Amino acid sequence: MGARSGAAHPVLVMAGKGEGVMLLGPRREATYLGLAAAEVCWVLPIFLGVGQAGSLHSPLLTWLGMLVLFLAFFYAYRAIEAATLPLRLQQGLLALILLLAVGLVLHFHVYGSQGLPGLAWVVVLFRSLADVETVDPSGWMAIMFLVYFWARGIRLSRRSLSVESVGFTFRAGVVILVVESLLLGIIVQADLSGFVLPYFFFSLVAVALARVDEVSRSPNSSQVGYSGFWIGSSVAAVAILVLVGAIVAALFSGGGLQQILSWLSPVLYLFWIVIAGLGAFLLLLLEGLLSLFSIDLATLGEGIMDALRRIGEFLLAPGAEMPVPPGSPAERPPLLGILQVVVAVGIPLLIVVLVLVASWARRRRLEREAGDESRESIHSRRTGSGLRAMLRAGLERLGELAGLVDRFGLGSRFLAAVSIRRVYANLVRLATREGYPRARSETPYEYLATLRRALPDHESEVETITQAYVNAHYGEVPDTREELERIRACWERVRAGARGT
Repeated sequence: MGARSGAAHPVLVMAGKGEGVMLLGPRREATYLGLAAAEVCWVLPIFLGVGQAGSLHSPLLTWLGMLVLFLAFFYAYRAIEAATLPLRLQQGLLALILLLAVGLVLHFHVYGSQGLPGLAWVVVLFRSLADVETVDPSGWMAIMFLVYFWARGIRLSRRSLSVESVGFTFRAGVVILVVESLLLGIIVQADLSGFVLPYFFFSLVAVALARVDEVSRSPNSSQVGYSGFWIGSSVAAVAILVLVGAIVAALFSGGGLQQILSWLSPVLYLFWIVIAGLGAFLLLLLEGLLSLFSIDLATLGEGIMDALRRIGEFLLAPGAEMPVPPGSPAERPPLLGILQVVVAVGIPLLIVVLVLVASWARRRRLEREAGDESRESIHSRRTGSGLRAMLRAGLERLGELAGLVDRFGLGSRFLAAVSIRRVYANLVRLATREGYPRARSETPYEYLATLRRALPDHESEVETITQAYVNAHYGEVPDTREELERIRACWERVRAGARGT
């Protein structure tokens, strides 16, 4: 399978009658799990706030149920796709799985408490269309969310797990959570603080594992096993990061030391038990020594406990309220409260949106630059069949020209870059006519060997044109007109030689 010895080996899972194989690797599956769990963290507040369909169970059980459905759709699609079945049969199986999930959820979850016999819940479901005010619409809400998770499960199996893609998903989810907090806080007075920390935990775990996967596939990475150790260390690092963030947020939100101590109360209780046990053991060892100095052990213990009790009362005592100076207003103006909310929420949201837009633009620019080399020869071989193909080719060409303008500006450097790209495209077109086309995945250096076979009498000219094209791709163009004319002369000699043969 071409995997390096240092990488985690994927597990082969058979799908169908030996016709296809579904690859399961622990690192990739953990990344998928983190992405799915993070998405459920921002979908569940909408489900609870709008539909109120999860009121029969706790939010944790509803979250687990949604995650199980999400992953069930995800792995069902991967298994069907790996079975290499006909397309119509795959579509039919996916639709059947959705209908089966709808029936099970409505029968056992939404209408299970009503004790409806057989398929009577179907009648109740469609009756709610005619009388929405008196009939609970939770059935249709459940169907909407099932269709959503069904579609998202299919989309998740097709998405990229690169660091840029996973990071963009994380930042987009942060924006969605902020908007949800504002809207649901106004409409249904819902508190979404319980979903924030789990979202950050699962999202950051997915980002960390995507980075580990990217490093493990790098040819320069060390031969280290990127399996359970890296997954565990990544999860632990993210958990510590989220915990530190929660503590800092508690300090800045006004909860202070008391709220942090309440969060850490289980740990502090265990720590207190350990300290008490060690203290008792040490006192037993020192009992003989204390008796030599005629020190009463009971009196010493009471003194220590009294000192510890006073220290605890001092730490947990509420802070004294600041006296209100005379003449100060009893209430703040309403406009001041609105401005405070706008500044506290709007500015961080604006910063996140700007970062999201900037990362999206950078991602598109990198994709465009990465596709320049493979698309250059493709454009030269397109016949433009139909108006749609011509428009698509024209729009893509305009996008490429806009990228060149952004890189070189409007001037002689831009014209030189366009000229070199055109020369290389003509060279690729000529080699294609000779029966040596360029594959989409080939870089110019990889395609150079093919060009040498296609044009054996012009190896030096082919190397000069290829090197000029690569330099232009990375922002280096000829500084003088003589250098550009030399590249064009190489192309003219190649074209003349091809015509002569």
